Amino acid sequence: MAAGILTTIRQLGQTLGVAVLGIAYQAGGLTPVYVVAAACGGVTGLLALVPRKRVRVPA
Repeated sequence: MAAGILTTIRQLGQTLGVAVLGIAYQAGGLTPVYVVAAACGGVTGLLALVPRKRVRVPA
């Protein structure tokens, strides 16, 4: 079940990404596409640096 949820979310993200970059391309060519892609990469990089709480699993 978890694999199905992960696959669905991955496909949804890819679809939304193509749609957003397509809108940016129609708005002004490749420059806005590069800006949007760089912004998404920057946000993703910053989120990767956020520490997460570790969950302790009882033995």
